[in-house]
Amino acid sequence: MLVSELLTSMRYSLNDPNATAFSDPELVDYVNLALNNIHQTLVRIDSDMVRTMQTITTVSGTAYYALPASYWSTAYVHVDGQTTPLDGPKSPSEFLKYPAAQSPGTPTMFMTDATYIYFRPVPNAVMTIYHFHHAPRALVTTASTMPWSGIFDMVVRQFVQLYALNRDEYSLETETALFTLLEKKALDIAGMRLPEYQELDIYP
Repeated sequence: MLVSELLTSMRYSLNDPNATAFSDPELVDYVNLALNNIHQTLVRIDSDMVRTMQTITTVSGTAYYALPASYWSTAYVHVDGQTTPLDGPKSPSEFLKYPAAQSPGTPTMFMTDATYIYFRPVPNAVMTIYHFHHAPRALVTTASTMPWSGIFDMVVRQFVQLYALNRDEYSLETETALFTLLEKKALDIAGMRLPEYQELDIYP
């Protein structure tokens, strides 16, 4: 579904078919609020829906490699052919206990900063390392297709309608309640996608 189609469908519920009360840019802002919240919720549970993979081909003796421009956070890292993920991300203080001058070999741990991913031991051969990570979500426009194959369209629509209808009587309490409801619905949908349904929760 296009974002424009979602807006058209919700305008009837908002009793605003001619866009006199709510402009398209305003509603698109609300859609992006909802999608950003869902994206962050999915990152917190490391959902496969927000995970992408960087393939790193190592060079013998090279300890660090550039991260993707869209890098946000690491899910896990493993060397091709090995079943156990690398240990990390390590903090700098932990990582620097293992200096690069130590015997090179197959990496067992990693650290990241804003630009690079670092390995210890330093790779001693050409090998393939898979870096599964999260990236920021691009903002949508009216011409965009709704992300995630549309499985969150109904909860986004509900959020946007409620957010718009409460625009003129804004309160922090209402906004918090709307985002909490959105996160819980997103978690419920994410749980239904697992092989066996799980009720997910990010709240203590």
